[in-house]
Amino acid sequence: MARTTSTYQLHVPQHVTFQSQDGGWTFHGPLGSINVDIAHMDPHGCIAWKYTHNTLTISGITPALVGLWRGRLASIMHGITRGHSVMLYLRGIGYRAYVVDTCLYLK
Repeated sequence: MARTTSTYQLHVPQHVTFQSQDGGWTFHGPLGSINVDIAHMDPHGCIAWKYTHNTLTISGITPALVGLWRGRLASIMHGITRGHSVMLYLRGIGYRAYVVDTCLYLK
């Protein structure tokens, strides 16, 4: 009986470079770079990868495993291209907030 596989294609933006090295990957973007140790994170080799023309194809034995890796890699792409931001809403009375240089102080 053949195994069924699940596949997902993740778009890699034009300004992100991708390098494969020593059982891992390195992603470089405008806001930084990150190394992903695939050999450590997938020691049993349950996921197959293919990178062509700014598309990373992820194939695995279960949809849950493919979804897990899709989420991880999408978070990496978001972080190195757009960064991380948090919208903070203060409701109520008695809050005091002020900014000094790049630090936000709340009292």
